[in-house]
Amino acid sequence: MSGPEWLQISVDGALSGTPLAGDLGINTFLVKVEDNQLNENLAILTIEVVSLSDQQSGYTQWANDYGVVGGQQDDDDNDGSSNLYEYAFAGLPLDSSNKGIAPSVQFKGGVYQCVHLQRKDDINMVYSLESTASLSEPWTAVSGVSKTIEPFSLSYDKVIYEVPKTSPKLFFRFQISYP
Repeated sequence: MSGPEWLQISVDGALSGTPLAGDLGINTFLVKVEDNQLNENLAILTIEVVSLSDQQSGYTQWANDYGVVGGQQDDDDNDGSSNLYEYAFAGLPLDSSNKGIAPSVQFKGGVYQCVHLQRKDDINMVYSLESTASLSEPWTAVSGVSKTIEPFSLSYDKVIYEVPKTSPKLFFRFQISYP
């Protein structure tokens, strides 16, 4: 085999390797395969290495796929939910009857169960749960609680926080952000 040093081909033909910034662009390899009888075959393998910053973000790809024209904080279907909210919680940005699946909170078995969907396919989407004992006090991030992640669909997981009751009243909100 000839080509850049970062590419390895295993005996079963699996490719692996980590290109460096200097490997951006088209990389061409000459691959030779030989069997037990010493019969050989040559092939040219071409791999394009792109910068992660050149790829569209998950949100941008989703917005393009759906024909969204507004920004993340806009509401293209005028349903009261931002485009980012609909991206985060499985809504349809051009269908005002589908805002997605809203986060929920319920008190069950002595704990608050706070549930929301979370995208599986976009590590840049940030979800956070915050609480306060009074709406006149600042919100703080909920931490140190049980968190369970269950499969929900191809693109989403269901995240369940179990928050113990620490005061007579607790208020919760889910925050989402995207770079």
